Amino acid sequence: MPVERYVKTAQSTVLLGFGPLVTVGTFWAVKITDVRFAILPVLGVTGFMLSGVIALGMSRLLRHSRRQTGAMFTSGSFTNMGTLGGLVSFAFLGEAGYAFASLYKLFEDFLYYTVGFSVAKLYSDAGRADGEQTSTAKRLLSDPFIRRYFLSMVLGVLLNLSSLERPRIFGEMNALLIPVNSMILVSTSAYRMRFSAVSRYLREVVAIGLIKFAIVPLTMVSIATALGIGRLYDGQVLKVVLILSSMPPAFISLIPPQLYDLDTDLANSSWLVNTGALVAVVPALHFVMSIM
Repeated sequence: MPVERYVKTAQSTVLLGFGPLVTVGTFWAVKITDVRFAILPVLGVTGFMLSGVIALGMSRLLRHSRRQTGAMFTSGSFTNMGTLGGLVSFAFLGEAGYAFASLYKLFEDFLYYTVGFSVAKLYSDAGRADGEQTSTAKRLLSDPFIRRYFLSMVLGVLLNLSSLERPRIFGEMNALLIPVNSMILVSTSAYRMRFSAVSRYLREVVAIGLIKFAIVPLTMVSIATALGIGRLYDGQVLKVVLILSSMPPAFISLIPPQLYDLDTDLANSSWLVNTGALVAVVPALHFVMSIM
């Protein structure tokens, strides 16, 4: 089907072409000069792992098939910390909040394209069809999306550690490519979205909502408080942890189910409903932060 070919070509162009360019430029520019905030990226990684594990546990309780489990994992672990989390942090806390959000989600793309895509592929028929004699590591490293992102991340880090200054064109390029990439992925994935499927996945939608808006935020804020984060910048850093750990599934959570033939209706339903839930979640976050 011509439209289907267009969708796959557009997504592959972003993930294999534009995406790696953005990754190189981003990791080349990142500078962490204050050791006090080094715990923020670690908390971001912890939140990602925790969300994924809980989502797999929920999937087991719901007696899902492998295809459903893979989609449940991406919905649970992939969180919209960048577009929505950064925007809410800036709206509530200003530029400082946005800077802290950037540190918290420092390894976001790395986790998505390596761990996230890798685990999702393990639950696909394609991942199993590689043959029992092929090791899991070899199957994952052979995936072009995972391999291309890993190599671009390594290149960006090496450039960061070198004495080379990042050309200004990378900043201008990222300012253009990041929204363009998002627009392409949104438009192509919306093509496959079936709004009528939501009613068949109410249990899954509620389960992901509990993970995103209750279990993970409470856990991450508790961990951050125990580590003394609450004392940094008059509590603003702790508020950023609360905001970013309370965001809905990231848009990119819809991509692995499409690439690896997982349950796209489950992923789409979870993303659609829980993103819409921000209408209630954002005011709730504002209230909670006012009494922190």
